Amino acid sequence: MDTEKEIEDNGDPRIYEAGFLLLPTLSTEDAIGEFNSIKSVIEKVGATVISEGQPVELKLAYTMVKPVGTQNQKFSSARFGWIKFETGSGKLAGVNDSLTNNANLLRFIIVKTVKENSPISLGGSVSKIAEPEKVLDEVSQTEGDTTVEAIDKSIEELVAEK
Repeated sequence: MDTEKEIEDNGDPRIYEAGFLLLPTLSTEDAIGEFNSIKSVIEKVGATVISEGQPVELKLAYTMVKPVGTQNQKFSSARFGWIKFETGSGKLAGVNDSLTNNANLLRFIIVKTVKENSPISLGGSVSKIAEPEKVLDEVSQTEGDTTVEAIDKSIEELVAEK
């Protein structure tokens, strides 16, 4: 029998992260309300929330189709949010069922993860991501040129610094 499977079957606490796409048709207030609803479902099963990311609007890489009512609707944007939590694997089914039955979700995923935040990796090496203010300050110092090319060049220089 697989050791990892044994640990999961025993219900020992593990760290999970639920990432989800809320329908873009929700207002900002409704999206926050839905986020809080998902968070409360996670807490109701006895999970401990470790960290979270409020829903933010983003353009999707490809169009997704979801049945809404009697018709299929296409979505090219969504509101992405995430919640990292700790719970036993036996309680995970309740979270999964709740998210599966949520009509306001375009898509979701639950993955095992670690408690610590992982550094962002670009091209196989860990890189420091610059703050937008720093990029704009450096661009304004270069003769006031704020073209897209100048901003891209500044970003590349900051990423290269590591």
